[in-house]
Amino acid sequence: KSCNIGVSKAHGEFIFITNQDVLFPYNLFESLIKTYQKLRKKSEIILSSALILEDQTIHYYGAKCHILGFSYTKDMSRFLPSKPKIKRTQRFSGATAFMKKELFLNLGGFEEIFFMYYEDTDLSLRALRAGVKIYTMSHPFLIHQKHVLEFTSFRYYLLERNRYIMVLKNYENIKKIIPLYIISEFI
Repeated sequence: KSCNIGVSKAHGEFIFITNQDVLFPYNLFESLIKTYQKLRKKSEIILSSALILEDQTIHYYGAKCHILGFSYTKDMSRFLPSKPKIKRTQRFSGATAFMKKELFLNLGGFEEIFFMYYEDTDLSLRALRAGVKIYTMSHPFLIHQKHVLEFTSFRYYLLERNRYIMVLKNYENIKKIIPLYIISEFI
């Protein structure tokens, strides 16, 4: 809800959504604008810079969305490529999202039901369905000062609940994958 309120009150053409525990380089916004101008052709785009942890390993560098709703970064815990690289991805990170304000608002912003976890996946899927391309870039990267979060029952509840909500909202023919959900719960 707070991101939606912030974006609605923001002035300017672009918005950047991040977390309070993310450090970014002085030239981040200049680089994002240049990359946006280079990549944007006919359709709108969303940029999401790589996030690394303090040990220099990848926390986010593009992500995939599994049919069962899981969202994952394939390169997690590896190191970023030494040369700058830009690639298409299926999901942006809610800790590093750069887009036009108008696009965010037209997509409906973050769904408030999520509170935390999967709000970025949900918005990414809505963006992809609307023809928006999502890119991630290795440089400049951001540093996520992520503290180890205890895996509490409340956190697990939010992750699972939000995954189910996200799937129900975003998959048109949900009946075809219900058997996969049932089987996955028993494996």
